Amino acid sequence: MSVPLPNTEGGKALILPPMPDAVANAHTLSVLEFDKIVEATAAFCLTPMGGEKIRARRPLADPDLIDRRREETREMMSLAAAGDFPLSRLPDIRPHLEKASHEGAYLDPGEFLQIGELLSGVDALLGFAKTSAETNPRLEDYLDGLSAVYPLRQAILRSITAEADVSDSASPELGRIRREKRGARDAVVGRLERLLAQRKTDPSRMDDVITLRNDRFVIPVREGDPAASEGIIQDRSSSGATLFIEPMAVVELNNRLQRLGLEETREVRRILLQLTDLVRDNKEALHDDVESLGALDAIHALARFGLYVDGVVPDRAPVPSVILRQARHPLLALKSARAPKAERQPVVPMSLAIDEKVTAIIVTGPNTGGKTVALKTVGLLTLMAAAGWPLPAREGTEIGVFRHIIADIGDEQSIESSLSTFSSHLMRINDALGRADQDTLVLLDELGAGTDPKEGAALGEAIINELTLRGTRLVVTTHHSALKTLSQHDPRIENASLVFDVKTLTPTYQFRVGLPGASYAIDIAKRLGVSEKVIAHALTLVDAQERDLTALLNELEERLRSLREREDDAEKSRKAAQALEDLFRARVEQLQKTESQKKSEALAEAERIVESTRKEMEKLVRDIRETQAQKETVKETHKTLASRLDEIRDQRHKLVPPQPPPPVDQGPVQVGELVWIDAFGKEGEVVDIDTGRSKLKVRIGDFLYSLERAAVRRLDKPSGEAQRPVTKIRLPSTSEVGPELMLIGEIVEDAIVRLDQYLDDARLAGWQEVRIVHGKGTGALRRAVGDYLARDVRVESKRLGEWNEGADGVTIAKLKA
Repeated sequence: MSVPLPNTEGGKALILPPMPDAVANAHTLSVLEFDKIVEATAAFCLTPMGGEKIRARRPLADPDLIDRRREETREMMSLAAAGDFPLSRLPDIRPHLEKASHEGAYLDPGEFLQIGELLSGVDALLGFAKTSAETNPRLEDYLDGLSAVYPLRQAILRSITAEADVSDSASPELGRIRREKRGARDAVVGRLERLLAQRKTDPSRMDDVITLRNDRFVIPVREGDPAASEGIIQDRSSSGATLFIEPMAVVELNNRLQRLGLEETREVRRILLQLTDLVRDNKEALHDDVESLGALDAIHALARFGLYVDGVVPDRAPVPSVILRQARHPLLALKSARAPKAERQPVVPMSLAIDEKVTAIIVTGPNTGGKTVALKTVGLLTLMAAAGWPLPAREGTEIGVFRHIIADIGDEQSIESSLSTFSSHLMRINDALGRADQDTLVLLDELGAGTDPKEGAALGEAIINELTLRGTRLVVTTHHSALKTLSQHDPRIENASLVFDVKTLTPTYQFRVGLPGASYAIDIAKRLGVSEKVIAHALTLVDAQERDLTALLNELEERLRSLREREDDAEKSRKAAQALEDLFRARVEQLQKTESQKKSEALAEAERIVESTRKEMEKLVRDIRETQAQKETVKETHKTLASRLDEIRDQRHKLVPPQPPPPVDQGPVQVGELVWIDAFGKEGEVVDIDTGRSKLKVRIGDFLYSLERAAVRRLDKPSGEAQRPVTKIRLPSTSEVGPELMLIGEIVEDAIVRLDQYLDDARLAGWQEVRIVHGKGTGALRRAVGDYLARDVRVESKRLGEWNEGADGVTIAKLKA
């Protein structure tokens, strides 16, 4: 399944705090780029609380907690892949809960609206829990912590509008005040309109515009106009030429309108205080909702990350070990997934095993060949597995539990501390030697670099031997040839390399276990244009044994490549031969079938002739009886005819034995396959499958049927009878026909035509409920849509949308199955 990547541009880099007792310290987390994986996953979260949970995750050393995290992620990946988990974007209401906790404070309508939105999300999850939670026991623990707080939710729905205002229905008193206020306003405006109408004969009058000044309705008059003395001046224009006058005739009406406004303000405040008290009373339940939603969202984000990189949840190996099957570096997998399909570059996977038998792997090869990336892949995937992440790898990947993961990667030179690169490496290595045991994974990049090559190689060999004796799981990259021979003396050490194309001197990034790699330094220098004289001198300085080793590796590389090419050619030939064999076998079977059919037709004709003869003989027998022939003669004639008929039938069955029922298989079916329908005793062709794969649309002849999956059986191969040419029927899918039809702006006649076509498409696509968006406007389109749906036989029921569904601007229609 394809998952969209959230936009993470502009995000700040995550700084993980040091954790002294953690599986990995801050340095290891940093060099292995665990923080980037955390941020990439947090971007998949739908709530701020989920993002916090993801950012707080760290690798664990507790097997039970690791197992729980992996099971949670595995359950959620299954639900997310099917699109069954009803989690949506929800706000963080914790600041509102804090505000509500203070006596006398009250929330504003927008804050109540967010609390209602969160409770609606909780209600959807509780509905899911009623039907599906038992099959997801790990997630059920979090779902059990949810409460929709129905009294509070209903109070918010009743009192707060979708526009974040207090509803007229929030209380009878507020409804009365607002009705009176609307009446008072109409009275003021009506009186002012009549006053303006009386001034129409005055050529010097201003534009007749009623406006508000100081919360009072006024009319404009020119400076010096006699009308200015007939009321109260509430304001003056910026030029001073216009006065805004409240005529004496509307002063009392304006006063009443203001009194009603004050009453409305007091009543709204009382309602908000009452709602805030209800929030305060349910503060603990709401906090539990926030906590459970954050946990569920974090697990959901992990699942979406896993689906996005086409990953799996690894199994836990019984001992500290790292077994990777077609694993990819997570950041490279993310980068590849983000790229447009046309520009997407596949990430070369790697496989290896570090366990009780092989505890150390030494990776060698040229620079830029991918050694450090391979090292980081092992370390980062191990950290992710310990934190409950899915991994971009294949089934069969197993990661054991480590108490310590230590990495020394990159140039750690420090000018401030007066430490050289070599000294920085030694400090990290010394830390590893101080803590490493059989429950530790150590990753060392360029071991022995930064000092005299001979001493560096000797020190590197001593470090590898020491860690191997302790049973430490170890991955090392190096250029020292002396370290490539350690595997010959210790079976716990294994060589590995990144395949390098000797002809083009370019890396292929293919990880290969069992063979060391050459550095190709002189070959690369030659290709980059270094003079022949310098190259020749360099070759004389290289130790003869080193030259022989390089030559041997080159020869092994060439032989391995040749063997792989031969394997590919042999596989192609095998497939071609298999295809020919299948073709000839099919032709032979067809010939045999044709021959048997012809014989069957001939024998059937013979049987018909004999049957016809029998009837004639029966007539003859009747004639004989009528002429008083001997009974024995009649019996003998009957016996001869019956024997001949049985002989012909037996011969036909031997040539064409009765056909057994069609071979069937209960495996998954695909669109275009033939299936056997017992209820009809016929074959049919699958033309569409619903997303849950529980229902099929099957064409039998010229008719289309909707059948349960259990009602059909998949044929191993098409029926032997000749299949007549058929016209493919393509049904619309849910990806082509959405659950919503937009009719805003349409005239009624055109809208009804579109609605009629849409209902057909929506039913064929499998939608059970659709949204018809017609807007509010004059209400004509809403009424026309409602009337049409009420009469349509395809519609089971209809209703106007709730406040959070578009209210009366949307009609929700439930379609018949």
